[in-house]
Amino acid sequence: PLARQLLAAPTLRAPAPHAPTLPEMGDYYCSGELSGPMIANIAVASVRAVGCAVTLAAVGLGMAKVGMMTPELARGLSQFSVRLAIPALLFSSVVPGVSGRVLSFAWPLLLLPALNLLLGLLAGLLTVVVVQPPEDFRLGTVAACSFGNTQGIPIVLLSVMQQSLGRAAFANLADPLLFLSLELLTYPLLQWLLGLALLRFAGVSENEDSPQLTTTAPGLTDSGSLLGGRSRPLRRTRREPGAASHSYIPMLADGENAAEQFGRPTLSNASSRDASALHIGDAGSSWADHAPGLCEGCRRAALRVGRRSLAVVRLVARRALIPPALGVALGVLVGLYDKGLVLPPEVAPLGWLYLAIEKLGAAAVPVNFVLLGAALASPPAPDTVPPTTVLGITAARLLVLPCLGIGVARLLVGAGLPVPVAMADPFWLVVLVVNAAPTANNIVALAEIAGDDRRAMSAAIFYQYCAAPLLLPGVLTLFVVFVCHTREMAARSDL
Repeated sequence: PLARQLLAAPTLRAPAPHAPTLPEMGDYYCSGELSGPMIANIAVASVRAVGCAVTLAAVGLGMAKVGMMTPELARGLSQFSVRLAIPALLFSSVVPGVSGRVLSFAWPLLLLPALNLLLGLLAGLLTVVVVQPPEDFRLGTVAACSFGNTQGIPIVLLSVMQQSLGRAAFANLADPLLFLSLELLTYPLLQWLLGLALLRFAGVSENEDSPQLTTTAPGLTDSGSLLGGRSRPLRRTRREPGAASHSYIPMLADGENAAEQFGRPTLSNASSRDASALHIGDAGSSWADHAPGLCEGCRRAALRVGRRSLAVVRLVARRALIPPALGVALGVLVGLYDKGLVLPPEVAPLGWLYLAIEKLGAAAVPVNFVLLGAALASPPAPDTVPPTTVLGITAARLLVLPCLGIGVARLLVGAGLPVPVAMADPFWLVVLVVNAAPTANNIVALAEIAGDDRRAMSAAIFYQYCAAPLLLPGVLTLFVVFVCHTREMAARSDL
């Protein structure tokens, strides 16, 4: 009953005349009007959020330094996080809060990743023009600016910010991870499609002398057949022997990509499986040969269209149905149609299962940041990537994109989304936070496939993580001030 009452509360766009005022309902991230002391409190909460992340990362850094975090352990924990911990966390966050009313105003979050990726792409192109990165790292520069970490870092930042600033009585009912989960339903697929487009733009071409590619990024081998009409071998960057072993970031990227594909180990294996699954030539010939009136050209064209269409369906399904997205989708189904199966967990028939999933999901945040700390244990060589390129990528991802994200949020506020007061602050914070994260680890594989410098991409991610503790507190403070100012302006307009 309390949840239904709060969801029926007035929205920021059109509050009911008889509804209680914001102070009567309880303040969320800000108590009262914005002032110097209030902004200072927000800054303290932002530092606490980043401090929590830094502390967890320091544990992983120490483990790597003393030899506890071996490469095999890092890969295994990375796969555990992507396959089990993060899906469990998202499932347990979605089930309690999802409803038809929530989806009625939060549906733009499903489309927001496309806009964020477009902004990142534009920022990457601008960075290439301004800093002039090396020839073999131009695509890598664009990718580093385009693809942000949408899971580990936003999850811990949102969780700690919610604990530090969620003062309202209904804070527990408006979990920001609920809104982040909706974005994660579509982001992996859109990321993959943009990655294919970048590969095509980079001119990944046939090279008979290139060695077989065995990095873990299933599905990208088929970029030629999907985007150019021909299946083409992909290039790989020349690497010095053992170069990958000097950094944990490529290992984490390999682990994440392998986990997202349910254990498909290599590009070559994935390609062979697709070939066997898509082996329709003989079957197609049998029906085409017996179909009267079909000319040879029509038969071949039909076969090509059939193969390509089936390949598209298979690859899109594979990239869309990754474990985190499946966890969110299952949580939405349970939350919408039979929440009573798991809630309240103390008395629900499957409450014991929900509690187990919740405990498993609680491991996602510490595991991710322990892995992040381990990735920082091996600094890259000083000449791996030019300093101007590092500064350009870091500024684009951690300064320019957050400002562009505020512009996007302002447009959505002006569009009058009917966000209930009880959920407004976490909703807008999620819209903003996803634009403030460093580059995703799994983009290292994309750089290698496109022929860019894999070590340069790892170095760019390394330096972003080093700069994040210094820049994120200010960015988060700016975000929360924007959220509180938006709610304050909405309250004044209703007086």
